[in-house]
Amino acid sequence: EVTEDADGKPISVSFKGEQVPVNCVTHQFRKGHDDPPEYLERDLCFVPHHGPLFETEDGAGETYWYSVRWTGMDPSREIDAFRAYQTARSVDDQLKAIELVGTGAQNMLFASVEGDIAYSSHADIPIRGGDLYAHPPWMVLPGTGDYEWEGYVPAADMPRLKNPPQGFIVTANNYV
Repeated sequence: EVTEDADGKPISVSFKGEQVPVNCVTHQFRKGHDDPPEYLERDLCFVPHHGPLFETEDGAGETYWYSVRWTGMDPSREIDAFRAYQTARSVDDQLKAIELVGTGAQNMLFASVEGDIAYSSHADIPIRGGDLYAHPPWMVLPGTGDYEWEGYVPAADMPRLKNPPQGFIVTANNYV
């Protein structure tokens, strides 16, 4: 729920029964390569605890506002993970390194010269509050505060496999 000023610019959102101010910044974007240059101005607004705020219309003139929160907007350590992959001496080192990945879960397969094999997938997967059967986390969720992130799935609970009895690992990119 967005409160707008007289010009239709968002000024706050309703969150947990309170009004939270929205941060807006006007940006200029150069259009094309004409000389003299022509610029387009656009207000970019952010909900402090969620991220970018944007609006859309449903075709019948009804306006809807969305705020997008993504783990990729938080600081993460992918570079450290890739450095650790390069210096790993065992699949255990590689399994430890993948825990540094915060965004962009990948199915990673590891092998060592000693014959060990391993699989893991890791990323920061939010644990959400609210009724996730009524509102699955991959759908648009109400921004009222009932579905906020309450932490992340612990690394120990992420998919992982090392030296399975069958001697091989098969994986595919599916919802883990």
